[in-house]
Amino acid sequence: MRAITYFHAMAELGVEGLVLLEPATAFVSLGYFDDPEAVDRDFCRRAGLPVMRRSLGGGTVLLGPGQVFYQLVVKRGNAHVRGMISDIFRRLSEAPIAAYGRLGLDVHYRPINDLVTSDGRKISGQGAGEINGYFCYAGNILCNFDVDVMHRVLRAENERHRVQILNALRDNMSWLSRELEECPDTRTVIDALRTSFSSLLAPLHEQTLPDAVAALAHHLESELVSENALTIDHPRPRGAIKIREGVYVRHERGCISGREIEVYIDVAEHRIAAIAIEGIDLSDGTVRALQDVSFTFADVSRALATAPLPGNVSAEDLARLIVGGT
Repeated sequence: MRAITYFHAMAELGVEGLVLLEPATAFVSLGYFDDPEAVDRDFCRRAGLPVMRRSLGGGTVLLGPGQVFYQLVVKRGNAHVRGMISDIFRRLSEAPIAAYGRLGLDVHYRPINDLVTSDGRKISGQGAGEINGYFCYAGNILCNFDVDVMHRVLRAENERHRVQILNALRDNMSWLSRELEECPDTRTVIDALRTSFSSLLAPLHEQTLPDAVAALAHHLESELVSENALTIDHPRPRGAIKIREGVYVRHERGCISGREIEVYIDVAEHRIAAIAIEGIDLSDGTVRALQDVSFTFADVSRALATAPLPGNVSAEDLARLIVGGT
């Protein structure tokens, strides 16, 4: 996990620079506000996957071999990191976008912090934050990515929910070995990133990491995996699993008029992309009426208002359960 503690250590010690590397082993990284209960810790222990919390935002991710990290640390007053966070992401994303281009793949920025292929699949997640007065920006080039392991990392309510997560990952994520006939090696990816960041920022020159940074990075490994680091008072509500910007997998369970009902929903761009409801018999027409409906209580209620529903199940109660409440 040293691969993700270098930028923490650099910021703490006031060292500016760009770190480019590939992790030696796999681990799970929680975003700063993520709920550790959203991770299947038992599976991670069995699979030998340490779980840590980084000091940057973004979601829970599986990191490891097959991914090349870029981690930029600059003083907060630097001209490249002024303005709104969305503007900073857009500006700095020009470098990894150019690197992907050098590797032979057309990639686009998707607000606020994703890079996606031409068909909209996420191929790089990014995060940013401030540590000790230094702005830290981090992301990765996905040469390979194991969705079969990733979907097991995320806690599922049942087997159907697990399959829903897996299918969403397969449909909405990609990586270089999936997109290109021949995947570049790590050195080629690092060279592409170094060239691209040099063009965006200023000429960059390779240097040895200061001993103090290496020592602190080593120390931080044990700190970031501690239960103290993983446990926070006000985690982000679990409600939905984010697959990429704009795409979420949701599972809701509740009781309406004595009926136990479960709802499985894929939300894309704030609309219902797919939905399945268990516990009540609904006609195909009722389910179809919910397809592509805006994911709000008002619009879901409106779509159900004229649909045939079982006795004692109101459109309002079912809509309330679908959008995330009993």
